[in-house]
Amino acid sequence: MAALLRQQDLPLQTWKNGGGVTAEIAISPQGAHLADFDWRISMATIGADGGFSEFTGIDRSLVILAGKGVSLQFDKGGPQLLTPKDKPLRFAGEDKVYASLLQDEVTDFNVTTGRGRYCHLLR
Repeated sequence: MAALLRQQDLPLQTWKNGGGVTAEIAISPQGAHLADFDWRISMATIGADGGFSEFTGIDRSLVILAGKGVSLQFDKGGPQLLTPKDKPLRFAGEDKVYASLLQDEVTDFNVTTGRGRYCHLLR
C-alpha cells in the first residue's frame, strides 16, 4: 500500500558539506547515514551558490522541481544548465560540482545509489 508523504513531514538532514538541508524521502538500509547508505531519495532547496557535497562511489541524478534553475560547473568539463524543463542530469558523486543559481532558490529532487550495488534511472 502506498503512503502519502508530505514535504513538511519529511525528516531534515544537514548536507554533508554543511551548506544546506535536505528533506529525506527514503533511504536504505533504514536508519542509514550519509556515510553508509545503499540508495537514497531526497529533495533539497538550493538557496545560494556553492559546491555540492562529494559522495565517492555514488551515482547521482538531479532534476529541478521549482525555481528558474542552476548552472552547474563540473571540474571535468564545461557548465551544464539545469532548469525545470530539462531532463534529469546524472553524474558521479565524486565529481566536483559548483552550483550557480540563475535567479532565486530552486528545489531539486535527487536519487543517489551506491555504484556497483544498485543502479537507478530517473526520468
